[in-house]
Amino acid sequence: MKKSLLFLGFLSLTVLGFSQEDYIFQVLSPEPLANVYLAPGQVQQAVWALTPDLNIEGNDVTGEFVIVDDGTAADSLGCGPLANGADVAGKIAVVYRGTCEFGAKSFNAAEAGAIAVIIVNNVPGFIGMLAGASGDLVEVPVVMIEDATGALLRSEILAGNVTGYLGKPVFENNMAVIPKYVLRPQWGAKPAAVLQNADEFSLPLGGYVYNNGTSFQTGVTLRATIMLNDAVLYDETATGSDMESDDSLFIALPTFSQSTYDMGVYSLTYQVSADNPDEFIFNDVISSTFSITDDMFSFARWNPDTNEPVVGQYFSINAQGWDGVFEPCVHFKDPNASRLRADGIVVSATTQTGSGNVLSDQILEISMYEWLDEFDVLDPIPPTALLDLDNPIAFGEFAYTSDDQGIPVNINFFDPVILEDDVRYLFCVRVTTATQLVFLSYAESEYDYTLTQAENQEPSFPLITAESIFLNGFGEDTAPALGVRMVNYSGVNTNNTDKVDITPYPNPTRDFIAIPYAGSAASATIHIYDLTGRLVKAVNANYGGNNMIEVDMNGVTNGSYVFNMQFNDNTSSTFKVVVAR
Repeated sequence: MKKSLLFLGFLSLTVLGFSQEDYIFQVLSPEPLANVYLAPGQVQQAVWALTPDLNIEGNDVTGEFVIVDDGTAADSLGCGPLANGADVAGKIAVVYRGTCEFGAKSFNAAEAGAIAVIIVNNVPGFIGMLAGASGDLVEVPVVMIEDATGALLRSEILAGNVTGYLGKPVFENNMAVIPKYVLRPQWGAKPAAVLQNADEFSLPLGGYVYNNGTSFQTGVTLRATIMLNDAVLYDETATGSDMESDDSLFIALPTFSQSTYDMGVYSLTYQVSADNPDEFIFNDVISSTFSITDDMFSFARWNPDTNEPVVGQYFSINAQGWDGVFEPCVHFKDPNASRLRADGIVVSATTQTGSGNVLSDQILEISMYEWLDEFDVLDPIPPTALLDLDNPIAFGEFAYTSDDQGIPVNINFFDPVILEDDVRYLFCVRVTTATQLVFLSYAESEYDYTLTQAENQEPSFPLITAESIFLNGFGEDTAPALGVRMVNYSGVNTNNTDKVDITPYPNPTRDFIAIPYAGSAASATIHIYDLTGRLVKAVNANYGGNNMIEVDMNGVTNGSYVFNMQFNDNTSSTFKVVVAR
């Protein structure tokens, strides 16, 4: 029976223990290490029952940093009562991620008298800090910093030389621009096949500027630049009105467009300024990228070296009473989508440190849905009557054979799909085992689509749970780091392929498989996948006079395999073959 699910606005990040706003983590001394780390993106705050919100004036903290010691071999993990409690009292405790819950680490530090807790991640990026059994008892601020930041500071902290600040600073002259409220493409990477000229892609630019200082500001300007490699493609500045303290203003800039677009990574930078010199320059400039690729669509930043989305953090809803099965999705719609074929999805996963869970034997499923409901705006919440979650138009799965924490995996659709123009699609990844605490990859916090989605009135990345669909997932500032592989298929003159039934033999087989065909095809492209979604073999073959193709299976290990065949008469077939010797 078709699922009946309703859209809701967004799933609160408090489920994951995150707050993403404009507090800072600042190293005050020693001078060579003095720096500011901004939220979101460079520091993440835990939001538990009693932890003070660092975005609120008066909750800021200044003090010396001290690495905890719980008296065990794994001393700096802080999983037990602190042996150096006297050293930690009245100072900012530094503890490393690992072995036990984030809440337990923070509770032990707070019990020893710490005025704040900094948790150093043990991998790049961030992960949701669940309160666990004792986090809701913690009454001091708790933040996470990246592993590289912790490594940079460690030796000086051990030497007793580091002091720092956590909170929201106040200055007389402080203009700001933030990722949430600037215009950008509603994607981080998109295939070049649908971005061929200015008619197919043009970008309105502009954003809100903020007077976060205590003084009146004159001569406020917003500048935007776009570069590809070292070439400046766009450089425009617009002047806004004078601004009162604690005021905001939208400043529009001319539209960016090109007669043709080269593939590559485009950098987009916004900068705000005013007549008075800014006393806090760290929020004057924001930069991000958008990439025109050969075969990748994503809302995350794209890594051209690996052809994968860049992961900034990991999220899950497997906590606080939520059903563990959840399905992050990315939305795609384009007037020239028929030039593309969707082949699969790239994603990575991890488990909560200290949970005892591993990825081995976990299964990820990927699905592609057509969303055929018609709507032009996102308010009211769009309908889902024609979004059939029981019948995806493409499906694939990946089974972990080892504990590959944070390693991207390519999951292929068993039957790739040629897209249709102006049809809405959802590409989704599903964690199938509710009992395991699995976190899926999400983009860096700088990739915030709040203003862009409001401007375009198109969905970005819904989240499907067992009971509801959340239109904006965890929020427009929290994009899944899913990469949908879309190959250029513009040489095909039709948007659909007819499916044909084929019975190969012998099946099971030892050394070869014979594939008959009674249609008009003269040749076929064959992709053979194992059940983890890994491409095992690709064959281009011609049909002989007996309408038969033989595929050599020598060298292919025992197991089950999925054959995907694309014939030159625009038909296709998918079937399973077992190799047994």
